[in-house]
Amino acid sequence: MKKWIVATTALAVMLSGCTTNKVTEPVEVHKGLTGVTILMEPDYMGTVDEALATDIETTDTHVTYKLSHANYREAMAAIESQVQQSLTSIQLQYPAFTEILVNRSHTIVDVKVDFSQYDEGLETALLALASSLMYYQVYDGHSQEDFDAVMNIYDAATNELIETYDLPEDLYK
Repeated sequence: MKKWIVATTALAVMLSGCTTNKVTEPVEVHKGLTGVTILMEPDYMGTVDEALATDIETTDTHVTYKLSHANYREAMAAIESQVQQSLTSIQLQYPAFTEILVNRSHTIVDVKVDFSQYDEGLETALLALASSLMYYQVYDGHSQEDFDAVMNIYDAATNELIETYDLPEDLYK
């Protein structure tokens, strides 16, 4: 009987997605067997469409969204769309970026640069690209400590790899 109670308790914890009400990062994503729970600081409200949530709990310190897996995938598709719009905006603002390609998990970005149009402002644009990758990864369930991406800079004229940045380590050099 004791083993049954322990097993039932363990199963209940697994099914709940092991969520707690303590938020240690601005956004935390807990993927469980029956759904996904997103805990976020109130400043991040609006990132996920509230209509997708099966339950929303709000306190002074955080907001908790509970979503089915299907609705979470829909929310991630919307976030992907926001990231793509951001990348398009960066490319329009900085025409030296002739192409920006991001892999599906947002861990690798290849940027082709026309160095005849290069200026110091492009470094700011590279930070914006890194932020877009991080934004997606956080909502995909990665903690900020686990954020990891590679940014490859290519010469648009020759397709030669000019520089590779390991993010976030190389952001602060």
